[in-house]
Amino acid sequence: MVRHASIFVIALATCGMGLSTLGLSGCGPEATEETEPGFILLQPKLDSVSPNAITLGDTVTVVGKDFIEAKDGTMSLLLDGEYTDSEGVAYDFVGEIQLDVKNSSIAEFAFEEIFFHPTRDKIGTWRGSAALVSRAPNRDDITTEDESWSTDKDVSLRIEPSVMLSRLRSADDASCSAVTFATNSNNNIELGFKAIGLGEASVEQPWTVRMSFVSPDVAVRYVVPDAFDFWPINGPLDDSVSTLVGEGTHRVEFEIDSGDNIIIDPTRTARRVKVSPPVTIGQEQYSEVVLGTLLAGEVAEGGKTTANFVVEVETNDGRSLRRLVTMDIWSEIEIGVWNGSEQIAERYEAHAVSGCIPGGQIGRQLTYSEGETETRERSIDVKWNAAVSSGLGFTVGVSAFGLSSEQSWSQSFGVDVTEGISSSTSTEQNISVQLLPGYFGMSYRQLERLERKVDVIYHNACGESGTVGEAELTNWNFAFDVAQGGECPPPTNLPPAEVF
Repeated sequence: MVRHASIFVIALATCGMGLSTLGLSGCGPEATEETEPGFILLQPKLDSVSPNAITLGDTVTVVGKDFIEAKDGTMSLLLDGEYTDSEGVAYDFVGEIQLDVKNSSIAEFAFEEIFFHPTRDKIGTWRGSAALVSRAPNRDDITTEDESWSTDKDVSLRIEPSVMLSRLRSADDASCSAVTFATNSNNNIELGFKAIGLGEASVEQPWTVRMSFVSPDVAVRYVVPDAFDFWPINGPLDDSVSTLVGEGTHRVEFEIDSGDNIIIDPTRTARRVKVSPPVTIGQEQYSEVVLGTLLAGEVAEGGKTTANFVVEVETNDGRSLRRLVTMDIWSEIEIGVWNGSEQIAERYEAHAVSGCIPGGQIGRQLTYSEGETETRERSIDVKWNAAVSSGLGFTVGVSAFGLSSEQSWSQSFGVDVTEGISSSTSTEQNISVQLLPGYFGMSYRQLERLERKVDVIYHNACGESGTVGEAELTNWNFAFDVAQGGECPPPTNLPPAEVF
């Protein structure tokens, strides 16, 4: 399967669609297949694919019946037809798009690129047959899947003039893919887009380009025009010649007089822009500045925010395109949330914490007591996954403790990780027994070492994420017993020592 952004496309080489142009029939179950007890793989029905006129970035909705739930399997839309581009050139296209199933009658996919066309940048119209296929694991052979196909339906999809993303990534890491949709805090952002379906800008017919953004999700600095005769600037920008934009929505605007591809990357190019609202730098107000920085904003420890860019292209004859571009901004280290499960790792030998108390001739009430309080401190240890860490560019040994506060750990584990566990606090439950005449009683205490675990997730500059380690909180518990017996000391009722 070849992956194109959030769209999955595969050439269909064998059994599958039952579409007339493939010359196949009877592929896959016609009605139902039972894949596990209580589950029936139903034959999906395809009613519509809409809208039929779409632009890049749109969500395409598939409507029908008897769609498989995500927990049971997957569903794909299969297309077999012909794409005719704006220049009249036709291309055969047979492929498969994996769908995001919302419920039994609605599924979606994001249309991020023109996968019908070899160069992905020509608008046009695709016409052909569409079908749905639901797949579920085979209960007898988990390496295979059962499939159920819908009947074919004629579909037409027209691709309108659009803003195509050519760059959305960290400008600080050359290894990042061209379009990533995510990065982490304080990375310079490179944003590039191509206006397709409008022709090209020229000196005689320039285009106006606008980009709107929200601060502080995006940290942008404006520079006084002509303050520097070289670019980029090596080092921080002085506040006397630059300013960081305040909170709120801001817009920059500029013109291009050639081509159809626009790149915004202040680390490489000093781009002069008109700004709204105007800004004050030093003692003067400016409505025209140089774009100095375009940074992913600060994110709280272990958190995430989303940077939103609205990009617009307008030609001098009034045609225009507009697109919302989103980019997730992560902190580098994210600590997972404890799922509520706490396991006993070790149970220590119970030991007496009081003397042997006789019941006497008439018996007595004996309440737990201890001569000396025991306290154990909670601690955190991280076990690193070297293979995943290496693949994400994370250096094992760089401690997550240095990247996250004790408050974050406490929120994740649900307890104060710096707090000690005291036996005197735990015994406020006042355990007691009624000693029989002639018997002896004794108080026992037993220590248990407990473990809580959460994932440690790393997000790199290129938008890739992975579980690079597992943080383990060592917690403690005290068990108590007031035992009685005919001899001194009486044996405890607490269980024997054990390592789990």
